[in-house]
Amino acid sequence: MPMAWAGLIGTQVTGAFTNQAQEAPNYFDPANAIIYHIPAAALNSAGLTVTIAPHAVEFGTAFACVSTPCPPGNLFWANFTDTQLDIHNTAAFSYSDNFYFQFTDPAFSGITLSSSDWLTASLTYSISGDTIYVDLMGVSATSGQNYDAIFDVASTAPEPSTVLLIAVGCAGMALSRLRRTLQ
Repeated sequence: MPMAWAGLIGTQVTGAFTNQAQEAPNYFDPANAIIYHIPAAALNSAGLTVTIAPHAVEFGTAFACVSTPCPPGNLFWANFTDTQLDIHNTAAFSYSDNFYFQFTDPAFSGITLSSSDWLTASLTYSISGDTIYVDLMGVSATSGQNYDAIFDVASTAPEPSTVLLIAVGCAGMALSRLRRTLQ
């Protein structure tokens, strides 16, 4: 019987988003929100490590924000589902840039690109240990457009019912052995 695997919902992920030569601050970090804004609905409004939740945006930031309330800016989010990561941008103004994303979660075990409509010279992604890296190089965005890169993310966490089934099987084998020993 193949082992069933749980998804990412309920696991803890830490995120980072920088641009240019990776010298910029982490735009997902609410402690650095001086020229950008972390939307209140984004789970990272409380910190860089969040619990992946259904129907929630884990990481969000808006560029070109110098006042509160934040005027429309380039909105970026990284949203996880049970099996996917969506890196999204709603471009409020046209720009060219390089972006670097990094996500760490002990449950990560693999990543593949499902689809992308980002206008880039290069989109690369990899996983090393429990950290996913996504680089969008030579991004050229047009004002008013939406861009998404959607990745399938494999998880190492076994489904709780599978763990329970294995535990019950082991207990049954132990009980059977104990009965034979006592006879």
